[in-house]
Amino acid sequence: MHTQYEFIAITAERPVPQWHQETMDQRWKDYQAGKTKRMTLKQLEQRLAKR
Repeated sequence: MHTQYEFIAITAERPVPQWHQETMDQRWKDYQAGKTKRMTLKQLEQRLAKR
């Protein structure tokens, strides 16, 4: 299956697990549908720092 993530170096030797591909595909669809919004690097860093 070819997706919008082809720019990432995914090969037959290191395939993406099916569950991960499904998660990423759903996130991309949600973003395209306006259900989620972009996050700045600063926002991401702040969110990760809370963990």
